[in-house]
Amino acid sequence: MAAPRIDKVEANALIALSTAPQITTMVDVAKISAPFTTVVNRALIPDLANDCSVRMGIERVMTQSIQEIQNEFGPAGERVFGALNDDRGLVRFVGAWSSNTSNEGAHALGLPNDFCEVTFYGTGLNALLANGNSTRSAVVSVDGGADGANIIPASLSGVLDGRGYSVNQLVSLASGLSLGIHTVRLKCTAINMRLEGFEVLNTSSTLVIQPGTALGNSTKATLLSQALVSHNTGFESGSLSTRGGHVLVYLKSDGTIGKAVQPTNASQLNLTSADHTNEEMIRTYHWREFGAGRSDDFSFLSGASQSARAFTLDDGTTTLTSSNPGVYSGDSLSLFENISTFGSFTFIGTGLDLSLGAGASTPGDTIQVFVDGANVGNLTTLTNKQHKIVSGLPYGTHTVKFNRTVASTGTVTIKQFIVYGPKKPALPTGAVELADYNVMADYTASTSAAVGFVAPGTLRKMGTRENLYVGTWYPSLDVANQIFESGFNIQTSTAGSFFTYTFFGTGLEYSTFVQNAQARNHTISIDGSTNLSTSNSSWPGIVTGLIGSNLGTITLTNTTGLLAGTSAAAIGGRLRLRISGLPLGLHTIKVLWNSGVDQIYADALDIITPIHSHKSNIYADLQNTLAVGSQGIQDSKSYKGVALASSGKAWAQAVGVVSGPTTTSTTLIPMPDMSLTIKTSGGPLQISYSVDVSNSNVNNTTTVQLFVNGVAVGTAKVVQNTVPNQHFLGSDTIIVPVAAGTHKVDVYWSTNANTSQALGVLRNMYAREL
Repeated sequence: MAAPRIDKVEANALIALSTAPQITTMVDVAKISAPFTTVVNRALIPDLANDCSVRMGIERVMTQSIQEIQNEFGPAGERVFGALNDDRGLVRFVGAWSSNTSNEGAHALGLPNDFCEVTFYGTGLNALLANGNSTRSAVVSVDGGADGANIIPASLSGVLDGRGYSVNQLVSLASGLSLGIHTVRLKCTAINMRLEGFEVLNTSSTLVIQPGTALGNSTKATLLSQALVSHNTGFESGSLSTRGGHVLVYLKSDGTIGKAVQPTNASQLNLTSADHTNEEMIRTYHWREFGAGRSDDFSFLSGASQSARAFTLDDGTTTLTSSNPGVYSGDSLSLFENISTFGSFTFIGTGLDLSLGAGASTPGDTIQVFVDGANVGNLTTLTNKQHKIVSGLPYGTHTVKFNRTVASTGTVTIKQFIVYGPKKPALPTGAVELADYNVMADYTASTSAAVGFVAPGTLRKMGTRENLYVGTWYPSLDVANQIFESGFNIQTSTAGSFFTYTFFGTGLEYSTFVQNAQARNHTISIDGSTNLSTSNSSWPGIVTGLIGSNLGTITLTNTTGLLAGTSAAAIGGRLRLRISGLPLGLHTIKVLWNSGVDQIYADALDIITPIHSHKSNIYADLQNTLAVGSQGIQDSKSYKGVALASSGKAWAQAVGVVSGPTTTSTTLIPMPDMSLTIKTSGGPLQISYSVDVSNSNVNNTTTVQLFVNGVAVGTAKVVQNTVPNQHFLGSDTIIVPVAAGTHKVDVYWSTNANTSQALGVLRNMYAREL
């Protein structure tokens, strides 16, 4: 059937699509009133039931920046704000809300009696909170109903406070709703509410595709009624294997849904044999992205042979650790400075390359490479170029470890980590693209409890993000012992303390550490029940088990969820607890400390979930918060007649958070807080910064300069004191050509002698694509 004719207005819309980054399809959607809203004069929203959207799993919407909507008012005349990254106008903040940037990350801050409304199409909603406060409380109403009980646990732990990044602690606001349009109201009732975002849930076991008319690919097509389509079968081209693949969903001109898949390569290939022919680059990660202005991350790392570092990005998965890092050649990272030192990189995808720094030749070194715990060979004769590491991994989480086994005769330095996934399938002629996503590899239960091993087909979540901690917990950096996946030891030995995590999937593996010389008594529960037995009719087919080294007398009682053990002679070892066979949907695991001597360690949870998509950096990113996080479906649409902020050119900004930072470095190093990450579509970057600096001694100087992707740009600004501690304003605005992709922008500084200082928090920077 020939594609319907496109009129002049629609043709102009298609031209507009070609200039909008990451948007390939436009949907002609009606506007409706937000149901159950209490906002007066609230703007209309797109009809979410007729918008051609493909829904399954999780959709994250971040709310770190808000702006006032001057012609809308709360029910008592309160001010109303919208979220800058809410591209459909579905979120409203009512009251004295403000955007806030602090050492707890960027978030929207509300006061008691302030509330927010979220309208969505789905079956539930989670909130992403910014850290803990033991007296905080909030209540929820759904679709105009009465407020419920406080949804924030008493004695909420502040173990993740002050980390300088968005911790995205998950709290369920509503679940088990009928699939459709809902409005949830979250009201702060004590202290304040620090919100980093929301997760819209669609717990259907199939793709749910709404009716509507879409324009794209020189085609206009209409889906007349809701379609329920399998996420992993029924492909018109390609064949999905047990190793996962990349799926494209499209609407054909005859009004039917089609899908194509590019399967993951049939086998893993390592080092020089790696082949990315059927893979595409998902993302490049500059090593300095792994930080939030802390001494235990990679933000301000400088000089050779430094102490251990570790950091996990905002997706809760992508992690960089090093037992003995150093910095060379201006801004290249050495992950392994001395013999028996190592570094590791955890990512989601199917392949990895390294972009190495200058002077990276290592003719006498032996650098072992381990992929998911297996030794795949050695890196040799490294030069300043891109080096293949691995391809064809099953789609899911993987950890690559680099281990130096002989004394250094050279310095291996890394600029970027380059992650790959299966290629996006080609869109057929006469079809309109709706969405794409990755199917996870088939889950295979773990056969090892070692650090660095990841069960195939799982999505790893580190304990430094997203977990909700209650009670008394303690964090510490612990990389060198190689017993924690994230590089951090988060533990409790206080009776009644616990952590929870809410996930979409069919099960998980709990990865942790145990000290067998001490007694323990933990309780594991799923969805509020400690009965993990296969005889539990509400969860047919659950499989539980423990694997690991030096487990001693540890046992798990399936019917009570009791994980217990007496003291043993062994020093300690790794443990994995497996729970699988749950019905696909939203589940919550709770790990509770009862008694004993040994601690609970909140290390990592490997989620068994069907699909995953990388979501790019949020539009107008604030304070280098990096990628949004794990996503179910990657949407390919915009709405005709609806102005979307996120369809414009990208921009990001950063402001001073740490008050009065100082430096004594005589070489350029990153300035605290003056760091951001921006994803562009090919236009050049306009970058501007302003900082107030001084030196403690007369006639000494402070130098400030911009860096893009670790390379100095523009001119260095040098200010000299005529009296001690005299303050000067250093600033610059430049335009830098960059290719499409993700870019790291920083302000660096140094002193020629004594101590240089930035005044208070009086510094800021921005980057925007032209």
